[in-house]
Order: sequence, then structure tokens, then C-alpha cells
Amino acid sequence: MPLRHERYVPSVCGGGHSVNPPAVRPIPLIMTTEEVAEVLRCEVKTVERYVHEHALVAIQIGKERRFRADDVLDFVAARPATTRGAK
Repeated sequence: MPLRHERYVPSVCGGGHSVNPPAVRPIPLIMTTEEVAEVLRCEVKTVERYVHEHALVAIQIGKERRFRADDVLDFVAARPATTRGAK
């Protein structure tokens, strides 16, 4: 059972297929831009573009931009699913 301040997301454990499911690790309640980029597996500039396009919600804390875990997970859930080989 996750703690109140943690959300769990799967992490990739190398390439290829394995019999064991990927490891699950907690993500912090509040994340930096760099941490969000790691969770989304994209570049920091991509995260900044999502914020600029109002696709991803960020909060301002002092001079720094932070992201709530729930907002990041909502962003992922709202993205359209893709299928391989679809034409």
C-alpha cells in the first residue's frame, strides 16, 4: 500500500523481454522539471514545452517550477494511446 505522499509508477529495467514484471518505484509528491522528464522519459525541453502549451500543469514555488505527482499522472492518462504498426 503506497504512503499518502507517494505514488507508484513502473520503471523500465533494461531492454528486451523478461519473465519478471518491471520494478515499481515511488515518485515524489512534488517534482522538479528534471524529475518529471525522468518519469516521462523525455528531455527537459519537452517538459518545458508541455508547460508552455498548457498541456502539463506546473506550480511556481519561489523562482522554481514544480509539478504535483497527480498532475503528471493525469497528463499521462490524458495522452492518446498509440498502437504499433497502425497506418
